[in-house]
Amino acid sequence: MHRNLYTGCAALAAIGLMVIAPRPAGGQPPTPVKVMNGSTEAVPVRHAGPVQVFQTSATFTIPSGLTAPLSTPVLTTVPTAKRLVIESVTVRADTPTGNHIHTMALNVVSGSGSLVDLLMTKQLVGSINDVWVGTHSVRAYADAGSPVTAQVLRYSGLGTTTLRILIAGYLMDL
Repeated sequence: MHRNLYTGCAALAAIGLMVIAPRPAGGQPPTPVKVMNGSTEAVPVRHAGPVQVFQTSATFTIPSGLTAPLSTPVLTTVPTAKRLVIESVTVRADTPTGNHIHTMALNVVSGSGSLVDLLMTKQLVGSINDVWVGTHSVRAYADAGSPVTAQVLRYSGLGTTTLRILIAGYLMDL
């Protein structure tokens, strides 16, 4: 009796799997694909074309009295017939003690433009300066001929803030 019960349950489970199992469009069974690479053969990949490693850094000073969102001078301008792919951004801001970095963003133009928000964390509280840092793994694109800048907003305009930015990624041919 138990044997018939087990057999019946197994049959129902198999039928249920056949009914709910996904099928490709058109109801055709999938075609098996066999990929074989020996220990001396590379795995085939799509090559997106030549790329050129890119990195730039800059230091800016925000003078006393300014608090509004400020755009930095241009960090780089993307060369003609290239697209800049930004993969990493590192920022450091030295502010007078008690001053806070409210927002920090990378401004790139890809289509209509976009801001890449960068979280800043207070790293050090000093007797003269506070140090704010942020290191971000990002994926941002800048179109050919477009400038890349950063924006910063601080709570207080008292004292001078020094901002250091490094961006890294690569240039690709269009």
